[in-house]
Amino acid sequence: ALNVQRNKKYTNTITLDSVTGGIPEETTIENVEEDLKTNPNVTIDNVSSSDNTEISLPTETAGKEVNINFESIDANVDEIVINSADASDAQVPTVLNITVPTLGDQTKIEVDMPNTTVTITAADTGETTVINELTASTADNTLIVESGVTIEKLYVEKGNVRVKKGAKIIAIERTQTNTDALTYVIYEEGATIPESVADNKIFLVKAEDYAGLPSI
Repeated sequence: ALNVQRNKKYTNTITLDSVTGGIPEETTIENVEEDLKTNPNVTIDNVSSSDNTEISLPTETAGKEVNINFESIDANVDEIVINSADASDAQVPTVLNITVPTLGDQTKIEVDMPNTTVTITAADTGETTVINELTASTADNTLIVESGVTIEKLYVEKGNVRVKKGAKIIAIERTQTNTDALTYVIYEEGATIPESVADNKIFLVKAEDYAGLPSI
């Protein structure tokens, strides 16, 4: 302990240990997989159509909460794909948070993380983030669409969906390869979802009513 006296200047050496979930690392889409091995929080600068736009999360992220923030994505990028480097999907993060800006009309997002909870968050611009098409395979609990995100068309490959207040999903379908018995779409008051869906395996339920249903 320091014996501190009033009005006297002190100098000392302070050592800062690295903290998981700390300061995001600035990176490029070319380097993000390598950078995720040592820091689960990354911010990716501009993504262009000439980039390899597939990100395979390294096994070093297993059991962690991973945050990927896209600063900007060119309108002519066709697709962003996020999956696991572990083909068995065993060595994967427990939570994956993806922050995206508004995308071009042709840009699709595919998230193939069947054992991970995935959150889609709007970029902090004060404007709605619009995603034309998103295909998601997540843990049963679940794909989370945060306030400020609009998804024009959501394809559910696996897992359930929670739509937060202020989020919008215009259309939702299960993919032909979805083997889940049911897909729950759990929506909060103030969320926007389709009034109805043709697929009887998609179950729309208010968040306050979901507590009485079988757990996901």
